[in-house]
Amino acid sequence: MAKVPVEEGTASLVASLVSCAAASVIMVMAWAARKICKIHRKVSPKACAQYSLTDPTDLIRYLIETDVRLVRLSYLLELQQNKLPWPRRQEADDVVLETGETALVTASELQHLSQPTNRRFFTTSGKLIHFGSVSHCWESMEHPDPWSFQLNVQRFRNMEGERSQVWLFIDFMSLFQYPRNKAQTQSFFKALQGMHVLYTHELVKVEILEELTLLDMQSAGSNHQISVYNDASSCVEQVPIATLKLNRVPYRQRGWCQAEQEWASLQETFARRVPMPPDLFSQCMDMCRFTHRNDSVLVQELQEKIFLQKAHETTKLNLQLPDDQVPVLCAALPYFGSLDVVIIRDTRLGCEGARRIVESGARHIHLDDCELGDKEALAIADALETTTGVDQLTLRHTHMTPVGVEALRAATKVFGAVCINLDEQKISGVVAQSVGPTSSMETTDTLRHLSFVSVETPPSPPPRFPILLRASRWTKHM
Repeated sequence: MAKVPVEEGTASLVASLVSCAAASVIMVMAWAARKICKIHRKVSPKACAQYSLTDPTDLIRYLIETDVRLVRLSYLLELQQNKLPWPRRQEADDVVLETGETALVTASELQHLSQPTNRRFFTTSGKLIHFGSVSHCWESMEHPDPWSFQLNVQRFRNMEGERSQVWLFIDFMSLFQYPRNKAQTQSFFKALQGMHVLYTHELVKVEILEELTLLDMQSAGSNHQISVYNDASSCVEQVPIATLKLNRVPYRQRGWCQAEQEWASLQETFARRVPMPPDLFSQCMDMCRFTHRNDSVLVQELQEKIFLQKAHETTKLNLQLPDDQVPVLCAALPYFGSLDVVIIRDTRLGCEGARRIVESGARHIHLDDCELGDKEALAIADALETTTGVDQLTLRHTHMTPVGVEALRAATKVFGAVCINLDEQKISGVVAQSVGPTSSMETTDTLRHLSFVSVETPPSPPPRFPILLRASRWTKHM
């Protein structure tokens, strides 16, 4: 947008500031209006309702309100056994299994689920339901899996038994596909506005299928026929797989796939991935490709919405990060305004990472085997001198010398430290007892704790923290 013109020699500094401020307000209002209008053109206001990512009933509410159909795992196994490809949602709606059940879970079944506990749903026949989402690449524009390579959803098989069922979200069968009538289009866009629920909700298990069909398998099946919608005849018909518009872009370069993966990383406990804040995610989307058209604006709006919601709700981070994720962590931490506990292990934090964690606002911080030396100790000490939020700081398996320990001791005196645990020996009282080279540490009666365990006498390692199921992709729409 062009700047507000100011006549030379007549505008004072105050007038310039007022003009700039007015222009900024106008731009913000215009942006907000365009965004609201865009959403209203696609979907009714009801579809923009907020869905909780922790309340089990909100998952069911989303499925019912958006008319998303989940696929029975038993149907996928039947397709695999008969070597048949996935049908579109429009055709799958009419499929009945050998057991007499429909291939897709009906809205009536969702409405009649019972919930005797807060975290579990059961059918009217008493079967426990496991919810899942499958993330995969669309290997052609007309059909996501022409060679039926992606039918093998192995991890869900062990979850189904005599008294349990698995219901899965698979975009091609769960959402109406091209072409759609008016009602189907409305259902589709309602689903898009809350698609993150299927990958972020804590009740949903997610499986990523990153591999593309092997070239040898593609060559062997190039003459096979597959049922796809044909624009020329305006109906679904058999065509040779060789005539499809194939897509060999890797999973990690696809926009929808990366969005799903980001949404999955926003679950309650993370492990080897940190969700990207909106600005970093936007840069990532600029380098990704989309199967049918560039929907990066829609994806970025959804990512920003869910990231801010989840960051506001999250009180605990539990991380084990590779080196390339530490800068992402540093960028994301300022958004997490409700943190109470941060646990990080086996991660090379560096000075910046250690400092940002201390400044995150978390009251309890546990850093285990994070390659913390004297430089990191100095960075932590600087942060402690200006941060009042930390109550307990536990450092395990570090490489600090007495220089680093002394810096930490001095920093805790700024706001008052109550206890220093050095080499598993608590130092307390008005005058601390001597422990090695870092003796004579004073303590006060405030609520801050600093625990330090040296490398020479390491304690037994803590229990392994749970690893997040990384997820998935959602709806590459046609």
